[in-house]
Amino acid sequence: MPERKTVWLKSLYTIVFMTGLTALFITVLSALFLKTRPLIEINEAYDVKLAVLRAAGISPESTEASDVISLYDLLVEEKEFPAEKWNYYQVGAEEGLHAFVFPFRGAGLWGEIEGVLGYDASLEHITGMDILKQNETPGLGGRIGEDWFKDQFIGKQGPFTELTQNGGEEKLLYSFQAITGATSTSAAFQSIINELIEKHVKALRRHLEEER
Repeated sequence: MPERKTVWLKSLYTIVFMTGLTALFITVLSALFLKTRPLIEINEAYDVKLAVLRAAGISPESTEASDVISLYDLLVEEKEFPAEKWNYYQVGAEEGLHAFVFPFRGAGLWGEIEGVLGYDASLEHITGMDILKQNETPGLGGRIGEDWFKDQFIGKQGPFTELTQNGGEEKLLYSFQAITGATSTSAAFQSIINELIEKHVKALRRHLEEER
């Protein structure tokens, strides 16, 4: 057999083998994805429900999925803002309206930052915040998901006009403590939250005042 034909057959064999192997892996991965997708969707729904409760300043006694979902179904009503078609959550309590929670999403340094921000019934002070998704640098920008960072917003108003560093006046109603070494992520987060406040929180506040 000529050498050129032998080389061609070997190349063909390699191509066929790699194509078959790739197809096998794709089939297995697709099957695993389809099998686990319902569970993934359930877990994502649970994460959102727990985040909404926490952003409203409610800490469930149990974080078991069934308990969180039951509490959410009891207290939370999913709403749509008239005309503009954006969604928010209205959270009730035994004594009446407790908080409003707003989803947010925007560009961070390395990808989208997604979470929820809660305001009290008067839409004057923040009740809590939770981060659902982020791809920031671990140990730096990724610290936006840590409790110390999220909790510092509780009781504040916004929009936030300045970033304070360690030792700064982080208790001011319109500033928050930036993450040391993650200026870009902190600034991006500031922009995301301020846009949410300007477009959604203030719009809902005006709407409710007009209804009174």
